[in-house]
Amino acid sequence: MKKDITLCPGNDKPFSIRRNLSLGRDVVTDVFELQPRCPLPRAAATALVIALREALARRLGVEADEMGFAVAKSENALGGDAASLFLFDRPAGGAGFAVSLEFAMPLVFEEAQRILDCRTPGCERACAACVLTGDAPDGVDALDRKAARAFLREHLAFPRTLAPEDLYAPGATLSLAPLDEIDRALRDAARATVTLFAPETTKLSELSEWSLLAQSPAWRLRGHKLRLVTPPKLIDAATAAERLALRDFALQHGFELVRAEAPAFDCGALAMAAVEAEGAEFWVSPETDARRPGSLWGRPVERPLGRVTAPFALNAEPIALDALLPPPSAQFRDIGAELDGDLTGFSGRAADLIAELLKGCRNWPAGGLSEAVYCDPYVSSPLAARLVIDTARALFAMSGSVKLTLKLMTRPPRVVDSRTPWRFDHDWRNARDQKASLESFGAQCGLRLELTQGETPHGRYLELMFADGNAATVVLDQGFGAWGLNTRAPLRFDFQADPATQASRLKSAGAFVQRRGPGKTYIVARRGRR
Repeated sequence: MKKDITLCPGNDKPFSIRRNLSLGRDVVTDVFELQPRCPLPRAAATALVIALREALARRLGVEADEMGFAVAKSENALGGDAASLFLFDRPAGGAGFAVSLEFAMPLVFEEAQRILDCRTPGCERACAACVLTGDAPDGVDALDRKAARAFLREHLAFPRTLAPEDLYAPGATLSLAPLDEIDRALRDAARATVTLFAPETTKLSELSEWSLLAQSPAWRLRGHKLRLVTPPKLIDAATAAERLALRDFALQHGFELVRAEAPAFDCGALAMAAVEAEGAEFWVSPETDARRPGSLWGRPVERPLGRVTAPFALNAEPIALDALLPPPSAQFRDIGAELDGDLTGFSGRAADLIAELLKGCRNWPAGGLSEAVYCDPYVSSPLAARLVIDTARALFAMSGSVKLTLKLMTRPPRVVDSRTPWRFDHDWRNARDQKASLESFGAQCGLRLELTQGETPHGRYLELMFADGNAATVVLDQGFGAWGLNTRAPLRFDFQADPATQASRLKSAGAFVQRRGPGKTYIVARRGRR
């Protein structure tokens, strides 16, 4: 050290030694989180997550060190204290190890119980034979395998087999998440066929709400074939509009359509889905609601779902898509941009098209319209309501009617988010405001409007009653919600104004409307009521 210099000058340089620093980097990888609803002490949670890692590694045939683990304090859905157990893949980008636990919970949990049920003499809280691994936290109280085992048995145990009254076939097992299980089965197969069975109570107009449609495009991209089996009675009883909806569903989502009865199993169960590759695996349920296509498909109510391995034998009759087109007595029209244009003129364009279809099926009234009923659960915005009411008025005027009565049936507004509506194509949030505003708008237009808010069938139907006692039904594929605003300057609407002011704004609004989304929509007209 030089004379009179007590501190090295390098301490102030950028290359000086830095102490008490931790280095790290961001890595994107696969992570699985398990959050039990019941409280779990940290020592038990750590022992449990280590046991789950070891059990999953045994099932996958990989080293447990390929996955890491963590335990964190969190809140459950009710705001109470809970523990979150994390497994993650150590390789950057993920390897699919940790997330595979989702599809193998019953088997992994069962193996984890065996690991925690350590029989090594002297093992009280942990040992090298169970959960005392090289990366386990230090400290004699950091792990508690006995508390973890008790928690696993009490809160996370799955039944090993179905109860005798629910044993749908010899060797049948419990199905917990059929959609995920089907996806997993398809990942293990090449060019398999996914067959889905619709019960007789299926509502063909609601096929578009089927929960599995979120995954079916990925199945097709992997080369798997999709098939929908419909019972003969369902097709025979379907209306022209429902048959057309089935045809559109098959074309849009790539399903082959066949007529056949679903395979039956023991205890009253019927097949709801099957994956056919080298063998066949069925998902079965005795409950019609669990088998009905829709948002609740695959959700049991009172009896469990089952998985059955059985031979695939189906005496099916193919359904030609052209056979689902409307009969000659009905008129069908695909619609692209024909009705696009200014909002004021939309009603005239739509009424002309509907009148043309009614005349085509020889059902245009000689004595005028006496009443119109429009049923659509999605007349929620001022724009949709304006299109409906204006079109009805134009049809009344074309038929020469003097007395104008429109009954509009829709569901009450639903608050889907906390944002305040302010545009003409936003939805009402208050049912009373919607009803008062629309009925006031009808009165300003010289129309007797009756708005009914309640549970409404999924389809969109316009029923026209004529003065001579005849009737007609017009089916609109996507309803009037198929058209949206096309303007760079958003059209404002004051939802906080009084009903009379809202009605006046409804009447005076002007904009350009056009078809929304890809493809076309359609309209079908036929004689009689639906």
